[in-house]
Amino acid sequence: SKTEVVITNTKVSQTLDIRIKKVDSKQPEKVLSNAVFDLYRDTGVETDTLIPNTTDKYGVRVNEAIVTDTNGFISVEGLTENVAYYLVETQAPNGYNLLNIPIEFKISDGRISVENTEMSNDISENNELILLVKNEIGYTLPETGGSGKSLVTFGGLLLVSVAILLMCKKLFRKKGVSF
Repeated sequence: SKTEVVITNTKVSQTLDIRIKKVDSKQPEKVLSNAVFDLYRDTGVETDTLIPNTTDKYGVRVNEAIVTDTNGFISVEGLTENVAYYLVETQAPNGYNLLNIPIEFKISDGRISVENTEMSNDISENNELILLVKNEIGYTLPETGGSGKSLVTFGGLLLVSVAILLMCKKLFRKKGVSF
């Protein structure tokens, strides 16, 4: 008698852990603590959350308010391969500018591929996946166009109008015309 045996293999999605290291862009050896990030996983579903500072990327937040330690590191666990993630800085370290766009990255074949390499790159070492995030010292410029803009514009137009009237009056007086 013949016995039939069916063996089914099911691929199990492997999750990966990464570390994110925040450094000064001009001095990469200088680590930055107290940077706060949210991490989003791309879903592409428009009914999900619009990822901050993007116009067409939708996803779900998987980590909220994760803070770099005194060595500039954050550890993130349970990430899935071949899925886009977005690291959004919500608070920059003191004296540094907030990153204005999220860092998009994907893990595949044991490497981290980064969309914007000016702000970050993969420095994986010793079988540890590390995403390096660079930040620049900066100053926040004052906002323009505040509530007093209309008043200042009106005042300027009024001064210019008075100056034109005075010039015309002086010109007409020289010609002997009065008004």
